[in-house]
Amino acid sequence: MRAVLEIAQTSQDSKPQIISHIANSQEVSLKYLESLLVQLRNEGILQSIRGKNGGYLLGREPELITVFQIIEALDGPMSLVNCHENGKSCHRANKCSTAGLWDHLTRTLSNEMKKITLKDLMTNQFLSGELL
Repeated sequence: MRAVLEIAQTSQDSKPQIISHIANSQEVSLKYLESLLVQLRNEGILQSIRGKNGGYLLGREPELITVFQIIEALDGPMSLVNCHENGKSCHRANKCSTAGLWDHLTRTLSNEMKKITLKDLMTNQFLSGELL
């Protein structure tokens, strides 16, 4: 999320952000960051520019990119518990007393993340856990 936010803040100048610079400023491994940025590029959240002046830019406007889209691009479908990952339930789903709770919490969290855009984060519209 921090790397995407950094790219978004520099994308306003239409200057691609160099991956080694992002890795250094965010204090993450270059190899790890490369794998994340490729996933985000494959989902259209980022675009990559090759060549001497290459790097990464946003793939679309920041108000069109949600926190949910970024997380889902990196982690796959949202699920708070393993027994409900990828839309599959465990063998106890029909008699599980907490299945409804996990479904509700997953939907609630997903819906909240869909409301927060990268633009909100860029303009500090999301402070202290509340959308201003």
